[in-house]
Amino acid sequence: MPKLTLKGVLRLEDYVIIIDTREKTTLMQEYCDTIGIPWKKKKLNYGDYGLECNGEIMKFTVEKKYGHDELATNFLPKNIERFKREFERSAGNMAVVTIGNREDIAGRNYSHGLAPKFYLAKLKQFEKSYGTEFYFVTEHTANFIVSLLFEGNKANQ
Repeated sequence: MPKLTLKGVLRLEDYVIIIDTREKTTLMQEYCDTIGIPWKKKKLNYGDYGLECNGEIMKFTVEKKYGHDELATNFLPKNIERFKREFERSAGNMAVVTIGNREDIAGRNYSHGLAPKFYLAKLKQFEKSYGTEFYFVTEHTANFIVSLLFEGNKANQ
């Protein structure tokens, strides 16, 4: 549980964005540098981005997928068990953010071979089975992820 500061108020300076060491892009670092939020690379047990408060990594994380093709790949037989294990480790404390929208799936506006009906069914199955949510965004991805980290961890306190 995060330590509270004077009069029980946490300040923005008490938080650090955690970027998993396996995350290859610099999108989040650049965003954090631009708006002045501290960040550091650290191994997370699940997800790509987390939040640390007063030295303690908080439970809720965000997994980022760079589009429908990357997300759909996780539902293939050779990858699905690994994907499930990540959700199991999160115990309902991870959301997935993907660039695109659900209409892209229905309209098959992606190059991966998964049928839209199967793809949508897998999303619903994971949401129900693992207590997670899949968010689809088109702009301001880093801003959305940071907001989601704060909201998701606030709900877990």
